[in-house]
Formats: sequence, C-alpha cells, structure tokens
Amino acid sequence: MDPVVCSSCGARFAASGLTKGDHDALYNQHYYEVFSEELRMLLKVQQYFRRHPDAKGCITPHFARVLASDEWEVREQLLAGVPFDEIELPPEQLPSTWRHTREDAEVLEYLHTNHFALEPRLKFVVEEVERLIRSERTARCSCCHDGLVRVAPEDWDAFAPTDAIT
Repeated sequence: MDPVVCSSCGARFAASGLTKGDHDALYNQHYYEVFSEELRMLLKVQQYFRRHPDAKGCITPHFARVLASDEWEVREQLLAGVPFDEIELPPEQLPSTWRHTREDAEVLEYLHTNHFALEPRLKFVVEEVERLIRSERTARCSCCHDGLVRVAPEDWDAFAPTDAIT
C-alpha cells in the first residue's frame, strides 16, 4: 500500500509522486516526531537520575552488561559467536528505592533497552528538535489541495528507502 496519505480526502500515493520539497517536509515531520518522543524520555531519565544519582551508570541494556562482563563463561560465548540475547547473566540487582512510581518503571525499561551518554545525547536531541521545529514539516495533498499529507509511523519503512542515510 502506498505510504503517503492525505488527512482530508484520504488519497494514498507513493513517495515517488512527491516533489523534493514535500518529500523533505515529510522527512522533517517524521524526525521531529521521533526526536520529540526521545526528548520526552531523555528528560524523564534526567529527572530520574536527579532523584537517584547513585543509579547513573548502573542500569544498562543486556548487551552492554554482556560486553562489560569479566566472567570467563560469558567471554567464551562471545568468542564462539553466541547471540547476545542468548547469553545468560545473573539477574540485575537494583535497589527497591529506585522503583517508586510508574514513571520510574518506564525510565528503567527505557534504560534497559537504550544505551547512551545522557548529557551528549540530550544536547544532540535538543538541537535536532530546535532545528526541525523551524523546518518545513507540512506538505499539501496533490489530489484535493486542501489536506495535509503524512506518513504513518507504521508505513515509514515503505516510504524511506532501506539503504538511505537519514
């Protein structure tokens, strides 16, 4: 199914039917939404670390724990090419004081699935949101000329070439 859809008339069409300006606007729209959501989570992480400064650097994804492990069995599995998610590690022992609210649980889940240095990543994401907020993020429908077109997140892969550098 064609990934570009009009909010007014519902027309769907392929990305090849867009002008370069409209194509760029849809890219900007998509990445503005992606970076805005990431910024929302990074700010929650920042607040979490302010409440629990001793947690900084202690909550990491499984793959990072595997790479940091000095256990011989883990190293042998890595050298043998065992996929990261198949390498067993002892359960992570987090103090119960680090899990107070539903928001804390959301932050812990985010930290268990993402690996980054908070301050440089936060700076980069803020700069991207600021850049994208000033960019053109709307494109008019070429069929009805009234509606705005967009690409739903679930259709993004059909819109963006898989070999594109974005």
